[in-house]
Amino acid sequence: DQRKGMCVAPYSAQLVCAAVIGSFLFGYSIANLNTTIEYVSLSLRWCGDDVTINCDASRFNQASINTMVFAGAALGCFIGGQLVSFGRRRTLLYNNLAFIAGALLSALAVDFWSLLIGRIITGLSV
Repeated sequence: DQRKGMCVAPYSAQLVCAAVIGSFLFGYSIANLNTTIEYVSLSLRWCGDDVTINCDASRFNQASINTMVFAGAALGCFIGGQLVSFGRRRTLLYNNLAFIAGALLSALAVDFWSLLIGRIITGLSV
């Protein structure tokens, strides 16, 4: 058998990459908004002007936006097992496409609701 002498390192590396990509996406989706939330608050004028970032509406919106990643991830856990029946590769492909769509929607958000929906989609695909 020719496979006896072959190294399994490339296959192992692929498995490790597939295993850690979910953790990376989760950390990325949390970190990319937490570092810029004050600028988002100013840009979307959650407090009503260009100067104030600390008001009740801003705090509520920030908490809601950050929570939606976790809510989407929890929902994704429930439906993820059902989606695997369509095939693992296809599920991973659509999962990555959903993450890209959610990230783009979040980046191009013009109001609270578009940002909220983008964060939910991002959470679903984590």
